[in-house]
Amino acid sequence: MNVSLPNIQHALHLSNSDTQWIIVLYIVGYASILIYAGNAGNRYGKKKLYLVGMAGFTLASFLCGVSSNLYALLLGRLAQGISAGLMVPQGIALITLLFQNPEKRSMALGIYGSIAGIASVIGQLLGGILPDQTWINDSWRLIFLINVPIGFLAFFAVYRYTPKDDSSVKSSISFMPMLTLFALLMGIIFPLIMGPELKWPLWSQLLLGGTLFSFYCF
Repeated sequence: MNVSLPNIQHALHLSNSDTQWIIVLYIVGYASILIYAGNAGNRYGKKKLYLVGMAGFTLASFLCGVSSNLYALLLGRLAQGISAGLMVPQGIALITLLFQNPEKRSMALGIYGSIAGIASVIGQLLGGILPDQTWINDSWRLIFLINVPIGFLAFFAVYRYTPKDDSSVKSSISFMPMLTLFALLMGIIFPLIMGPELKWPLWSQLLLGGTLFSFYCF
């Protein structure tokens, strides 16, 4: 995503603050849902929520890939972040649940870690290669659309081959902390991104100061 941002900025005629929102909304959505995603997996089933997250990420990637304006792209990026935040804890928890033998569990976690490392390298490589393709118009869309077939295959593999886990803990799930964290993060990030572009109006300074205090209380 970071490598291909200049291509997206040029194709959609975006300002510097617009391109920052493409990154930020993913991170805010991811962080906000992550604080309760583990508990949600215990309550509703890790496999079920993993499939929901995978389906959501795949659909959000498609939305980003076909978006014709900034707002559709930002909506897709936010949905990607929320889906990833829901999915990632379930994947790690499923590994520890399905591999009871310590040696096999260590091997499975090692494979998980190695794939994550390789993916970070391949992602940067593809972030430079895909937007430079000439056989398709707006080739930057490929960095999102490539997730669609991979997402379908991953969804099918998990649905078909991963045993169903029983919800073990009936822990309560509250949406208010997630919404509060989302509002606090946006209250900090919004003036930091828009303030320099708008010459730091008074409202941006007040919002930043008030949100920092609220974040400390949170």
